[in-house]
Amino acid sequence: NKGVKPIKLVGMRRAIANKMRLAKSKIAHITIIEEIDVSELEELRVRLNEQYADQRGKLTILPFMMRAIIEVVRKYPKMNAVYDDEAGIIYQHDNVNIGIATQTDAGLSVPVVKHAKTLSLWQCAKQISHLAQAARNGQILPDELQGSTITISSLGHLGALATTPIINHPEVAIIGINKISIRPNWNGEKFYLLK
Repeated sequence: NKGVKPIKLVGMRRAIANKMRLAKSKIAHITIIEEIDVSELEELRVRLNEQYADQRGKLTILPFMMRAIIEVVRKYPKMNAVYDDEAGIIYQHDNVNIGIATQTDAGLSVPVVKHAKTLSLWQCAKQISHLAQAARNGQILPDELQGSTITISSLGHLGALATTPIINHPEVAIIGINKISIRPNWNGEKFYLLK
């Protein structure tokens, strides 16, 4: 066909496509979208970067979200689990191994920050940076792509107001982070700014 270029999916791209198809066919997806005020969090992030970025590295929003996930799964441990659909068993984990959905030239990759509960904000940031860079350079190790118990997908840089990420099979949950923006909200009596 003139004007149509077939591109065969091979290697990593094919594995990613197969995993996404498996996830959509085996996991019941439900999306809950919440809006939260991150004004104080953003002020803290900026202040910490002003004080410590030179010595410890720059903090993005993701390390804070990782720490939030750790607190949430402490309260709701069933979210930090994987499901063996063949055996009909949910394996709830004590360790929090957070997958970081990362776009690469080969497609979506999910490197894993293991034992995230034991890491500081800056250690989380360093792990994210190292793993994302390795994934984008094609130097990610197979072990660094395995063992996640819950995943973060951050699409805010694309300007997305809301997304519906696909759960990383065999996990039972994924957290989607969207664009941080300032907008007015009504509290029943007056408008206030939500950031």
